[in-house]
Amino acid sequence: MKAINTIIIATVLAFAAGAIGQLVNAEEYHPSQFATVVEVRENYSYVTETTPVRVCRDVEIPIYEKQSGNSGDVLLGMILGGVSGKVITGDDGGAAVGAVLGGLIGADGGNKVVGYRVENVCETHRVKQDKRIVADYTITYMWMGILGETITWKRHNIGDEVPITVRIHTKPNFEIRG
Repeated sequence: MKAINTIIIATVLAFAAGAIGQLVNAEEYHPSQFATVVEVRENYSYVTETTPVRVCRDVEIPIYEKQSGNSGDVLLGMILGGVSGKVITGDDGGAAVGAVLGGLIGADGGNKVVGYRVENVCETHRVKQDKRIVADYTITYMWMGILGETITWKRHNIGDEVPITVRIHTKPNFEIRG
């Protein structure tokens, strides 16, 4: 039972010591712990934005007419195809296949351009652009004749009051004067 009482008393004392420590280290804000903003500077950074841009232009599109080959083209295609087939395969069957294919190619007169039509064609391009943006602000403030400077995300105006924390410390290895 004595051990339990000792633990309870030690716990209560620990909480009490912590509370007293909080009171000693507590910071209070009063009018002298607000500084007045005397200068504001914007700090910039750059970001790359991609913007779609639509570009349209008039294009001439050819109009085709199907042409059939004449008999001279068919005959020439058959002769050249037959000779090529015989040379490649070394066989009369290859010559026959080559002649047929050559005749078909010769019979196809291809397409002939007979005119043009104008058509408006549009394309979308992505354009990259660097943009300057405000990243944060550097404010200069004055407190009791002392200037200070800090960087903040919030925009302040000259004359605004900002809360500050003031701490005074002795230098290490100080000498007592007097």
